[in-house]
Amino acid sequence: MRSPALAAHIGGMENNTAPDFDEAFEKDHGPALTRELLSLPKPGARELIAHAAPAHALRESYPEYWDGKAPATRAEANAVVEAAFPFLTPSRRGHLATLIRFAVHTEMKHWDNPEFVLSPDHDYELLVSASDYVDETEFTEDGQDRNQSLWEELADTAAFHAAAENAAAARSVRMAA
Repeated sequence: MRSPALAAHIGGMENNTAPDFDEAFEKDHGPALTRELLSLPKPGARELIAHAAPAHALRESYPEYWDGKAPATRAEANAVVEAAFPFLTPSRRGHLATLIRFAVHTEMKHWDNPEFVLSPDHDYELLVSASDYVDETEFTEDGQDRNQSLWEELADTAAFHAAAENAAAARSVRMAA
């Protein structure tokens, strides 16, 4: 059962009116969304590349990814995500879109602040361990890059799973017809 805040956020996605994730949303839902993202089976590189378009569309709406000038608006990016999964129920499409958006949002925090890995706002955002790095400088440079890459991979993985569910739903519709 979804919390009212998560349901409202997903409902806003259905109409492309949901705001970016705010501090309260992240605090309330970030750990659970992260656990769900981390539990998704990892597809191969070819599958990730083939189905990452919705995550890429979202990245194009973040100015920090493009040195200040995003080529797409957030509403345009949300429309691409919505259109990518037409056979899913609105609720399921909204949930999967939220997973993709949340992973991209967290990835973009690294683009906005290259030292973000040293002081994450939330523990769940840190997917690497400081103990894997020799010192703070290596952690700042290599750990930040690795953590950002892991969030990118989670966004692309969520897009892959959404595409797979959408394809299964499309087959069900064709079989029922």
